[in-house]
Amino acid sequence: MKEHKYPRISVIIPTRDRRDILSKVLASYAGQDIPPRSFEVIVVDDGSTDGTGKMVEEFRTSSPFDLTCIRREAGGPARARNAGIEKARGALLLFSGDDMIASPQLVAVHLEGHGEWPGSVILGHIDWHPSLEITPFMRYINTRLQFNYPRIKSERMNVSYPHFYASNLSMNKSIVEDIGAFDEDFPDAAFEDIELGYRIWKKGIRTIYNERAVAYHYHPTDLAAFIKRQLRAGRAAAIFYLKHPELGEYLNLRRIADPKFKRDFYDAVLDYYYLVGIMHGLRHEKADGSRAEDGLDMEDGEGRWDMEWKLAMVEKTKLLRRRVEELEGLLEDKERIIKAGKVLDKLGRILPRWFIRKIKAGIGGVSDG
Repeated sequence: MKEHKYPRISVIIPTRDRRDILSKVLASYAGQDIPPRSFEVIVVDDGSTDGTGKMVEEFRTSSPFDLTCIRREAGGPARARNAGIEKARGALLLFSGDDMIASPQLVAVHLEGHGEWPGSVILGHIDWHPSLEITPFMRYINTRLQFNYPRIKSERMNVSYPHFYASNLSMNKSIVEDIGAFDEDFPDAAFEDIELGYRIWKKGIRTIYNERAVAYHYHPTDLAAFIKRQLRAGRAAAIFYLKHPELGEYLNLRRIADPKFKRDFYDAVLDYYYLVGIMHGLRHEKADGSRAEDGLDMEDGEGRWDMEWKLAMVEKTKLLRRRVEELEGLLEDKERIIKAGKVLDKLGRILPRWFIRKIKAGIGGVSDG
């Protein structure tokens, strides 16, 4: 492969206080299946206090790829990414996260994408890291609230701006030089990437989804943590709306004043705990009729339901296997009957017909053809 004076693509990773996970992320870039001089990694330490900067510097001493660490006061991921953009030497930018472990082909697939669709944005795929225990809740948010891949796959060649995820996304550096980089008014990791995606979308630049560009999300979560995340997302959505009031319909702002929305919420939560209570009662009733301790959190309830579903599927699989075995037995019997019929047809040429009919009647199921 041709050597380049400068890296072809710059990977930009903002981080704050995730030293241990970030070390795994950096190790994943050391295992890329393209020459390490093809890319550089820029870590922007956004006010970490856990020794992140020291870890990155230690990693840099033996890193096979060019690694730069920018240290700055905490200012949010938008400001951190912009600092990385300013430092980037590559003509292409790959934005990722400090909890996104790169698959071995990640950088190469992004480069291939820009060769095939020059001038476009390439959106990769994100899945949970295989070492994590994936809860039903984590599966749920990865198909709707966090990464809506069912929708993305339906828009594959022209993904809409709400799915502009800066956790696995690459573009020409000239795009942000032309229309501006991330808006630093966004203080958290929420809507700052969608806002940039909206400006890019208005320019007519396509975002193309490539599911082969895989990164693995090493960030377990639960309902309580995600509720806090949604509050931050809501505050960011307000900033987004003030900048782009024409998108009020997309943000579904009418629900704020809709009493039905609140009623539906109450119904869903109360019905959920009612059903969890039924499960709790059925599972924890003691032999003397007394009740076990009350309380079953939502994650536990979802886990139990998930296990019930798995057990039901096991039983269905066993039933289907028995049915298949029965059908196979019937087919074997049918094949034996057909073979016997063919033999009798040959014998019919030399034996009396009344004798052959009597034998066929004894076998059963053999027709006179």
